[in-house]
Amino acid sequence: MHGFANAKLGLWLGLGLMVAQSLAGSATAADQVPVKPALPPGYGEVQVVVLGVTAPFFTFGLVKRFEQIPGVEHTSFNLKRGTADVIVKPGATVTDDDLRHAVRNASYSIGSIHWIAHPSAKAAEN
Repeated sequence: MHGFANAKLGLWLGLGLMVAQSLAGSATAADQVPVKPALPPGYGEVQVVVLGVTAPFFTFGLVKRFEQIPGVEHTSFNLKRGTADVIVKPGATVTDDDLRHAVRNASYSIGSIHWIAHPSAKAAEN
């Protein structure tokens, strides 16, 4: 009977080790920040904080409004942060007022606008 108890203890220890390794591995993956690809030369990027967005469904209208602005290449919305990341084509002129207008037309309030990179006219010429 003593051998059976040792085998059972070994099984439990092995399972515990596998669970610990699994949890450690998933914690590491969850803690990693996704790497954001670099913008092609000349493109601009602006981050717009939008107040009051509470569900994923509501982000579609915001993205649509931003992408209707002439010169906007792409928009994505991060619901957890409440921010729209707007990519602007090279040489395009998108103003803070254009962004504010898009947010208001989607029936939301704007928190702030932060330009990460302004679009370059030189890259549009090449």
